[in-house]
Amino acid sequence: MIPVCIPLVVGCPNKINPMGGDQSPRVCPRCHNASMFAAKSRVWFEFCFVPLIPLRSKDVWMCGICQLQTVMQPG
Repeated sequence: MIPVCIPLVVGCPNKINPMGGDQSPRVCPRCHNASMFAAKSRVWFEFCFVPLIPLRSKDVWMCGICQLQTVMQPG
């Protein structure tokens, strides 16, 4: 019998989904463009590239040009 090696890939990537709604874009402090939008950032546990369990989530502001993310302050 020949032993078979099967690679298993496990990870915790960050997925970002834009929030809907009519929000005016904000000015990015890094690149100074009016391209920041509200988004929800989630970290998922993945097994073989399939997201299985959401570990944590937070609301963020994200720049569409330089990819800067800042956490939304309450209020």
